[in-house]
Amino acid sequence: MLIQGIRSDTTIRRAIDAALSGEEYRRSLQEVILAAIAAMIESIRAALSRAAREHPAIFWTSVTVLAIILILVFARGAWLAKRRAALLASAARLASGGGGEASSDPWRTAQQLAAKGSFTEAAHALYRHLLHWLALSEKLDLHPAKTVGDYARELRTRSSRAHAGYREFARTYEVVIYGAGVCDRERYDRLLSLANAITVRNG
Repeated sequence: MLIQGIRSDTTIRRAIDAALSGEEYRRSLQEVILAAIAAMIESIRAALSRAAREHPAIFWTSVTVLAIILILVFARGAWLAKRRAALLASAARLASGGGGEASSDPWRTAQQLAAKGSFTEAAHALYRHLLHWLALSEKLDLHPAKTVGDYARELRTRSSRAHAGYREFARTYEVVIYGAGVCDRERYDRLLSLANAITVRNG
């Protein structure tokens, strides 16, 4: 009897599994989900339509405010993208040695800019100083098209002693470029400390 009961249970489970795994069940489940989504969309449309009829002033005021918010969000996104592109271009010029006479000594330039409170520009000069130091000590190949991450990967591939320190520097520096877009005194001091640790430890 026990064996027969086990066989019966097994047969029932197999029958249920076969039914649920069938193409028809999957298709019906998809239809249920699509129907639920369609019903939700219809409920939202009906609610908006009812709000427009019963409280037109509130409805259109809400729509106007929402439109203004969306425009401001997109405008800010475009402004941030433009600023980041400018910062990336500036960093690339510094990394390649461009930027005028003052950039011939990026270490001194970084100090002078930081003393004036221009911490964002000072951070870029400090980045260029570190890259030039790595080019001399680690034979790093500098190129304007390379990113902060490209240099980190190159150092890792070479098993460079400076890789760990540069990776920490890069994480903070990338916030200046891709995150906040600006550098304050606290973040600059952090970058300066990391750069000094790399050059002193591996010098």
